[in-house]
Amino acid sequence: MSRLERFIFVLLLGPAAGALYAGTPLTAGVPTNFSMTAASGTATVCGGGGFQIDVPANASRLEIRAATSNLDAELSVLIRYGQGLDCSNATGSATYIAGGTPVNSDILRVVRPPELQPGTYYIGFQLNPYSNILSGTILATVDLGPQDSSPGKQLASGVSAAFVFGANDNRQLYSGTSLLNDYAYKIVVPSGATRLQVNLSAVIQDGGVSLFVRLGTPVTPGSSGADYSAAAPGGAQTLTITPSASKPLQAGAYYIALRVDSVASFITGSITATVNVTPPPPPPIVTILTSGAGQSVSLPAATTPTLFHYRITLPAGASRLDISLQSCAPPDAEVDVYVRPGTDFDQSSSTLGSIAQNIGSGCNKTLSVPSSPFAPLQGDYYIALQLVATGTAVTGTLSATFFTAVPVPAIDVSTNTLDFG
Repeated sequence: MSRLERFIFVLLLGPAAGALYAGTPLTAGVPTNFSMTAASGTATVCGGGGFQIDVPANASRLEIRAATSNLDAELSVLIRYGQGLDCSNATGSATYIAGGTPVNSDILRVVRPPELQPGTYYIGFQLNPYSNILSGTILATVDLGPQDSSPGKQLASGVSAAFVFGANDNRQLYSGTSLLNDYAYKIVVPSGATRLQVNLSAVIQDGGVSLFVRLGTPVTPGSSGADYSAAAPGGAQTLTITPSASKPLQAGAYYIALRVDSVASFITGSITATVNVTPPPPPPIVTILTSGAGQSVSLPAATTPTLFHYRITLPAGASRLDISLQSCAPPDAEVDVYVRPGTDFDQSSSTLGSIAQNIGSGCNKTLSVPSSPFAPLQGDYYIALQLVATGTAVTGTLSATFFTAVPVPAIDVSTNTLDFG
């Protein structure tokens, strides 16, 4: 039996028959049209004439929107958790009621944890006396990603979010200033982001939809209420924000609001926010050195000073570490030598933080690190060759040699008795 057939069945046989049927299952994120006939009294749609949406255990937000083309209809959306609405007392049995005031072509109800529970939510409608056929669309969205308690739906980068808006005869900014009626969106931009692009795509018959973005706080009406805007005619808008923009891209929460100009019918569409982040560089390749063994090095030409990484492990009791870079070609190309214990060198650091170094012109260099009671030599020691010369490839041989102290035999100073006979 189709939804329309079940709806007619409810009208013919009464509320008790409708209670026997679950509503039509909604697909999360997909708008579904509905209509209600004119009625001289209050009309209720529930049971088989209504809808239902399943919420999984890991859901972080349930959003139910209804939008109509009728500006003067008093429509309520009735939502009940766990079981179908009681069609004989639909408003009394509803867990949530949204709408119900004149000129409410837009209705939205958001449920968050801890109120939000896994299971089925049943949806019906109640229409106060109305002389025309009411047509509209309903959209249920279930979010599984992280959502905080601030206004607006948190978007995941690159994932589209569907929306519906009802008819209106005035310009309306949907900025999301209430937790229960938050039409706005937001996306978190991390440090190191190189671009934020927001795309809006709406299907409209007339009017237009504009796009506004603001860093840190929700968009508000007025010329200073947004940091960025796109208001081309129609329903397609794009905003691109980069570090070189007049208001540079920064880390933080960006709030997104839509403004719907006068439209005669409900509209559907989607919004997508995409954050591009430069991936961190891969960890450097560290060549392991064996004490006393020469390691051939081949340093490719570079446009900026570049580090090349090596490591040697010293045993307990090491007394000295000698490092030698020899047989360089070309010998006059500057290659600096650094050494430090424990952690590798960071190319991005402005100071390399070495405990010993040999820097300056030329490539053939030696370096010696002695042990001391305050800084004993033991464990991993990292050696960095910094090719300072640019545009020149350098080859050579690197060696690292550790020495251990020769133990001194203990002297027996115990008292002995001499016997001279």
